Amino acid sequence: MTFLSAQATPIARRFEIWVPDHSRTELVFQSGDCSKNADLASLYASKTIRKGEGSIGGGWATGMPAINEYLKVDDSIAAQLAHAACMNQIVVLPVIDNTLLKAVLAWYL
Repeated sequence: MTFLSAQATPIARRFEIWVPDHSRTELVFQSGDCSKNADLASLYASKTIRKGEGSIGGGWATGMPAINEYLKVDDSIAAQLAHAACMNQIVVLPVIDNTLLKAVLAWYL
């Protein structure tokens, strides 16, 4: 399975949506899909990302889209698991409404 493109030229091999928890102190996994048929909900069942942690937490902290070409140096649980699945890069897009973070979208290559 490939995402957002033709099968021969995939743009992303994993897609994740992270949202703030009820206290808005951490991000929790909401949904996603992976070309490796990984059960992302089970992988992330008790995992969280803090503001500023790794590429996804960094997107939350800055409110800016970001590209990280070196997942092996990203310290978040999401990056570690994606890198273990042979993905090396991430594109992060925070979704903000009236200065309030709604979600952080992540695409992995």
